[in-house]
Amino acid sequence: MWNLPKLQKFVKTLPRPDKISIGTKRFKFCVVGGTFDRMHIGHKTLINTALIFSENILVCVTSDTYVRKLRKIAGSIIEPYKIREEHIRNFVAELDQSNKIRICILEDPYSPALTSQFADKLDSIAVSEDPAVLARTFKLNELRKEHDLGILTILRIPLLRDPYGKVISSTRYRLNDYFPPPRPPKLRVTKNIIDDIRKPKGPTVSSPKDLPDPDSFKKKGIVAIGDAALNNLSKFDYPISVAIVDFKIQRRDLNYTIFYNIDERRNIVDAPPIIPVLNSPGTISTQTWFVVLLAYVQTKPSIISVYGEEDLLGFPATVLAPEGALIIYGDPFRNKLVYFIADWEQKEKAFELLSKMRKI
Repeated sequence: MWNLPKLQKFVKTLPRPDKISIGTKRFKFCVVGGTFDRMHIGHKTLINTALIFSENILVCVTSDTYVRKLRKIAGSIIEPYKIREEHIRNFVAELDQSNKIRICILEDPYSPALTSQFADKLDSIAVSEDPAVLARTFKLNELRKEHDLGILTILRIPLLRDPYGKVISSTRYRLNDYFPPPRPPKLRVTKNIIDDIRKPKGPTVSSPKDLPDPDSFKKKGIVAIGDAALNNLSKFDYPISVAIVDFKIQRRDLNYTIFYNIDERRNIVDAPPIIPVLNSPGTISTQTWFVVLLAYVQTKPSIISVYGEEDLLGFPATVLAPEGALIIYGDPFRNKLVYFIADWEQKEKAFELLSKMRKI
């Protein structure tokens, strides 16, 4: 079915399950910088993670002049500034978050956070875990001290990897060396299968204390689906590999942050990659399969942030999971947690229901 078995071959195991912390404190103004050539899922994840953590973000985009100075690989075919800026604006508009961003031109690594009209408003910076990037960020904070500005809290996010284990980068896109996203059809749920979808897929429990021992799933991994499930698991320090959330509970919007840990001495917040995906209510979008696959092949626990609705994403989560992984989701009709093992029986049931959905 739509070459899904080929995708399954990439997922032998999920990221090793680990504790994820939930917080309520958010930044006021976070800065993000980069070239943003060939706007890809790595860029989108960086910006989206900053959006989850901050009320506003300043996106600094390298100018065409600065791009030439950087002498990047295949730099002669980097997109012009206007196109790169337009792609950022289009992406943020798709998320309905345009009111939260400002965009400025980057002529050097430091000026926007030191001398721009936004410099004194900034309180944080989102960066990748690349050591060179982190070193520049520490230098930026030293320069801010010299300018009598507050130091920025560093939001450090793992580099996103593709199913081959390679870091996703603009350079690879320019060299035509990247993993092509799968293109299964968009599916819409039909009325005749709604009751079957709502049936619990496994045992139900009232508390994470009654779930299977997570140590039994260190090798295969644990998937949490839904905000209520993730928040409940976090309270009990129940580890996860991947979470799929839409920052809503019973259609009510939620504001919370998700992180691995906080290093107060160095002023660093280590956050998982919060990978965005668009998915309309009552559907399973084409890009959902790619994003679930990406989350599954990361080296650290990751989060899928759904813009729209995550109710049906248990299907790609089950189909693409390695056999033996534990999947946990919240049942809003029973106010319970449901869990099951992603074995071939569960996968076949998922395929059967998928085949009854309407292709768009």
